Amino acid sequence: MSKLIPEVILHLITGHSEYLNAALWFQMSLLYITVLFWLIGRLSPIARKVILLILSLTCIILQYMPLSLIELSFVPKKALIVFGRTLEMIPIAVSGIGMRVLADKVKEKGISSNKPLLISAIALCMLTIAIGFNTPPGQGYGYNGIGKILIAVATVFLFNMLVGLGNSQKSVISRCIGSVEKYTLGIYCAHNLVALPYFKVLEHIGLPQGSLLDANIIFIVSLMISMTIGRLFHGKLRGMVN
Repeated sequence: MSKLIPEVILHLITGHSEYLNAALWFQMSLLYITVLFWLIGRLSPIARKVILLILSLTCIILQYMPLSLIELSFVPKKALIVFGRTLEMIPIAVSGIGMRVLADKVKEKGISSNKPLLISAIALCMLTIAIGFNTPPGQGYGYNGIGKILIAVATVFLFNMLVGLGNSQKSVISRCIGSVEKYTLGIYCAHNLVALPYFKVLEHIGLPQGSLLDANIIFIVSLMISMTIGRLFHGKLRGMVN
């Protein structure tokens, strides 16, 4: 009982506790990033761009530093986990903001109607994804490094441009992407439940883990689970939301 109150307080601040639920670090990192970006949003447009660029580059450089954050023994582990994961997520968040701004500009200029340019951009995205898979990861906490950031940015643009290539909401590509995107939250919720036993099976039979094929298998199975739950409980889920 003497540890309960301090642990509850630390858990509220960091989202991590060895005695309580340790999985809330992800939500805490999102909360801290939300507050950080809200504060940056209060600045002038030029200052926002400069600070976000410097912040992203700093986070990426820290991910490649030889000194892992795990080795900083003088800092409580609870704080390191939240700080380390936040460090990993900031460049992705900045990339997302940049993509939204660029996508709006592209839409305004009607670039999506230029099919040769669109096909060239798709080829460039695919090349970027290939390069991203061959870049070294960061140090500590499973940091993704610059490679996975490139993959994330290129993948989002790739799917957006594939929709634009059809140039119609009735195109086959648009319908396929539209039919999957409504299950993205379900896929996110299910992917870990699918991945854990899947990797256990691979480990048991002695096969390597973490390939692109593994990611696609986990995605497809998670999508099927999400679609099945959605069809079976559609009425009940809608009633709960309403």
